[in-house]
Amino acid sequence: MTLQQQFLANHGKPIQYGRKSLIQMDRLPVYTAKLSVKFLRGNSELVCGVALKPAKGYIVLSSGKKVKRLNVWDEAGSEKEVNYLVVCPDGELRIWNIYRIKHKSGLITEDSWTNNACMYVQEMSPTRRKYFCSDGLGDIDLRNHEFELNWISEQGYLPGRTHEISK
Repeated sequence: MTLQQQFLANHGKPIQYGRKSLIQMDRLPVYTAKLSVKFLRGNSELVCGVALKPAKGYIVLSSGKKVKRLNVWDEAGSEKEVNYLVVCPDGELRIWNIYRIKHKSGLITEDSWTNNACMYVQEMSPTRRKYFCSDGLGDIDLRNHEFELNWISEQGYLPGRTHEISK
């Protein structure tokens, strides 16, 4: 039985894998924060990344544009560390691993939560987490993609104003 089938049967709740608790999606307890996404390493043959989505709210891009969901890819030529302002009025930012699959037909799809895809999360501090992800192809391999999230809560944020993120 694949993890996808187990997560469905378990209504998305964590699954024990040896001594590790595997999840499909993490939830950061943030309202307004400067968020750093840092890609560390991976052994996947796929292009992997991370999806960020406030339960309600938005993410501010460097252009000032506000988006409800953002896919950040770890691919050749891209920055290994990026920063965003996230605004989550409900206090929840959702995170899950994503990957691109090239099918035999030549079609490329952006997928998540399929087959043996999962994440194992290490809380490094109250504002830093490290993610070990399996891309869903073949057996569970938590070394397929690793990334880290760091965040600093913003005090005095006023909704409706444009906020720049300093590096």
